[in-house]
Amino acid sequence: MSRHAVAILLALAVAAALPFWASAEDHACTVYGKNEDGQWIAKQDTTLPGKATPVKADRVVPDDVQDELDARCDLARKR
Repeated sequence: MSRHAVAILLALAVAAALPFWASAEDHACTVYGKNEDGQWIAKQDTTLPGKATPVKADRVVPDDVQDELDARCDLARKR
């Protein structure tokens, strides 16, 4: 396969993945919200982003996820 064909296939794969990545970020920012103390909590029963760990509604998420949600949701707001 030529380099040109590989570059085209790679570009198509990235383009196909972008909507999923953006929607995953936006979904996390809607499923989680901040409480009165400024900590991220689950608005509904869900799982942690990128993990299979269940979280009950109104529970504070772990510190590493707090940081991830701060970064992801701040980026989503800037778009």
